Amino acid sequence: MIWSFSDIISRTKKSGGIMIKIITDSTSYIPVELVQKYDITVLSHRITMDGREYPETQLTNLSFFKKISQLDELPVSNPPTYDTILEAFDQEVNAGNHVIGVFISDQISETVSRANKAKDFIMKKNPRAKIAVIDSKSTCMALGIVALTAAEKNEQGAWLEDVVDAANSAVARNRILFAPKKLDQMAKSGKIGKAQALLGNLMQMIPLLTTVNGEIAPLETIRTRSRAIDRMLEIMKQDVDTLGINKVVVTHIDDIDEAIILSNKIKKDFNIDAEISEIGPAVGVSVGPGTIGLIYNTMDAFPKTA
Repeated sequence: MIWSFSDIISRTKKSGGIMIKIITDSTSYIPVELVQKYDITVLSHRITMDGREYPETQLTNLSFFKKISQLDELPVSNPPTYDTILEAFDQEVNAGNHVIGVFISDQISETVSRANKAKDFIMKKNPRAKIAVIDSKSTCMALGIVALTAAEKNEQGAWLEDVVDAANSAVARNRILFAPKKLDQMAKSGKIGKAQALLGNLMQMIPLLTTVNGEIAPLETIRTRSRAIDRMLEIMKQDVDTLGINKVVVTHIDDIDEAIILSNKIKKDFNIDAEISEIGPAVGVSVGPGTIGLIYNTMDAFPKTA
């Protein structure tokens, strides 16, 4: 058997040499089988509900969203603690491994900030440690795509710098678009006013949301949910025509039927398979059941925004 250079590097890593460990957080919503395949460590966000705290990874979407629909006060989502991140980094460094942490946008969560503090603490006591912290500038499977890009590059036997470059390239090629079904949850979470939510529901006005420089922001306000979905597809087509397409994910909260319809339409119109991913409690608590979205990764980078 003739081994390629990447095979030799990969086998060296896995047989006692230096390994690169990919660490992400639970809002990546990466399918379990891929987490296991690439041996990704997932640090859980925490949900405070009814006076108790639960790791997001231990909550089922169905029971969680059913329960919060009956609550006057929404649960609170908190990022992984500094100690949790420090312990995860420290464990890998002590084992002689390099670490790449890929996390939810710094504009949405304190996870990146805590990860950088943990990195700095470890580097002070061990200057030879190799730790990279990457801000995905997004969440959900947009974050997941960045972490998986790093994992796939790592699996090929790439060096740390090349894995980091691949992940940062994925960040620059990601787009997320999503629309809630109703505005009640956004009102409860304080994202919009109650009067605005009531009027929006009556008029069937749906905000089409995206991320701008890592921050969730309204892109357009559209009449009816079906039109919002059509508009997402229009925007995706414009991007695909100019930038190409690498990967597409349909994301949703408790609306698998609509997600399947949208996935099939993408297959028909764009000739690409669109995976389906559920949004979990930490992100979904702010937008609510029925939310539907598109996440895609283009071949070329999006133009930088001011």
